[in-house]
Amino acid sequence: MRLQTKLMAAIGIIFILSFAVVEFFDYRQIRHDVQRDMYAEAKVLHDLIMSTRSVYQKQFLESGLELDENTLGFLPGHALPRIVRQFEQWDKSGLTFNNVSDRPRNPVNKADGIEEEAIRFFKENPRAEEWMETYRSEEGQRFFQYSTPLWIDSYCLNCHSREGEASPTLKDYYATDLDYEMEDLAGILSIKLPASILEQRVARQMKQNFFTHLGLFAITFLAVSFFLRRFVLRPLEHLKSATTAWEGGDYSVRAAVAGKDEMADISQAFDNMARAVADREESVLRERGFLQNVIDGIADPIMVIDTDFRILLMNNAVGRDSTDLMAEEERLCHRLSHHSDTPCFGEDHPCPLREVVRTGRSVTVVHRHYYQGEERIVELVASPLWRADGSLLGIIESSRDITARVEAEATVRESERRLKHLAHHDPLTGLPNRLLFKDRLEHALYRARRSGRSLALMFLDLDCFKHFNDSLGHEAGDRILREVAGRLSASVREADTVARIGGDEFVIILEDMHNSEEARAVAEKIQKGLLP
Repeated sequence: MRLQTKLMAAIGIIFILSFAVVEFFDYRQIRHDVQRDMYAEAKVLHDLIMSTRSVYQKQFLESGLELDENTLGFLPGHALPRIVRQFEQWDKSGLTFNNVSDRPRNPVNKADGIEEEAIRFFKENPRAEEWMETYRSEEGQRFFQYSTPLWIDSYCLNCHSREGEASPTLKDYYATDLDYEMEDLAGILSIKLPASILEQRVARQMKQNFFTHLGLFAITFLAVSFFLRRFVLRPLEHLKSATTAWEGGDYSVRAAVAGKDEMADISQAFDNMARAVADREESVLRERGFLQNVIDGIADPIMVIDTDFRILLMNNAVGRDSTDLMAEEERLCHRLSHHSDTPCFGEDHPCPLREVVRTGRSVTVVHRHYYQGEERIVELVASPLWRADGSLLGIIESSRDITARVEAEATVRESERRLKHLAHHDPLTGLPNRLLFKDRLEHALYRARRSGRSLALMFLDLDCFKHFNDSLGHEAGDRILREVAGRLSASVREADTVARIGGDEFVIILEDMHNSEEARAVAEKIQKGLLP
């Protein structure tokens, strides 16, 4: 969901909740005000009725008229019910009023249930001036009952006196004697206000206020939406476009949000950050280019490899020596060097990265790599590359083709071996020469002295060898010497020494001889071996 949609939804929800709260409290206020107005109207009506009642009563008493059936209607207790009936014909709201009592002379003025409750209230609270409650009629209609007490005054006793003191006309009409005294509660003035009046007024006022508030909230919502888009969302869109361009590497784009508010400050901060990042990236590119040029100037292949075997950096020598450079995301060191999907392993082919991870130190290993189908011996030197926090990023691996060096070393070792052999052996027959013979003789004498055993020393030469050599040639003479050397070596033990000390002269050292008979037996064997 886009930020604009989220903000508008959030503001809309806030406005709806605020509108509901305003309407709720407005309803309570309107209801309170209407109740107050109805109370005031009931009070006004009460004052009007009481004024009329008082004027009627005093006027009747001061007129001196004799109370008879023709003047009886002037009494408040008789006149007010007639006024009520006339009022109900003119007013259709359901409002009624009357002066009632719990023991009236006129049955019309008999108090109902709620009015009797009011009378009891005033009897228990003689100082109370009014009483107002809500109730429901038998038909289920709600009413507000407003009541004020009617206390007996001196002129009230003319009609509400004790038995025997009432007017004869009243006695003829009403058989009830009330026996009231001064300051007794004669009854109440009862005003009944239908609650429907309240509800109608509340509904009317609520309807009016509802549309007024709705219009104000709508205008406010539109204004907030306009300013939100103008001063927040639109600058954010500029920032988003700029950051998208920066993500793609174009740091020349600017957010360019005008003004002096916080969004402009954020935009300026983003622009400054973009310039700083651009400068830093340019510096990094220069340094990376410099580093690449430096390692490209090194003839040996160099690679920077992370702990996941990915090649992070390499010089041109790696490209020159490899015939199948992969895509950058597929550059794994073992694929590049061994054409293998798995890293190197084993004692004969150790992985330098794993060795560095295991030891934390530089390592040197020798691998056999293949270039264009040819096996080459490569020496790998891997050094750990640490992050600033001390964790291992990978290794710096340099490799050098040591095939020629290894071959040269092998040649040198072979030459040294041959020179050493030539220094102690006869080049023609391969037998030990005079120098090696002397050394072996000394060792044989030393061992003989230690063991207490004897040794035999035999000296042989070939008769007429010079004649054969001169007549048949040196090549034939060499063949004779090699044949004699072979037969002599075959005639003695492996531990014995047969040496050629020059020309056709040979010497044999026989060790561990117990007596001369053993030496004589060997001599006879040698003679037989030399026979054609």
